[in-house]
Amino acid sequence: PRPPGPVGAASPAALPVPIKAAEDDEDDDDEATDSSQAAAAAAAKEAGNRAFAAHDYAAAEKHYTRAINLDGQNHVLFSNRAAARAAIGLAPGALEDAMACVRLAPNW
Repeated sequence: PRPPGPVGAASPAALPVPIKAAEDDEDDDDEATDSSQAAAAAAAKEAGNRAFAAHDYAAAEKHYTRAINLDGQNHVLFSNRAAARAAIGLAPGALEDAMACVRLAPNW
């Protein structure tokens, strides 16, 4: 149901409903998927940040990996995972992540 409009506005039932083309529906699905993936990536990043702050670096690395799988273009995620990997002694993985971070954001 639509929320009520401003006082004096036509009731929602009286307003015309736009008809969408089939390709518009596909775009909406893509946007919804992108939005839900971005939200899931942000949630995974925050979980990683909490684990890192609690010195649970192995859990942080797993959360950052999940976030990267959802948003592989976010350089901060690679930087965070590099720090978590370095903390648990995974130097080659930490270096790989650091290099990915620099490739994605050369001036960062």
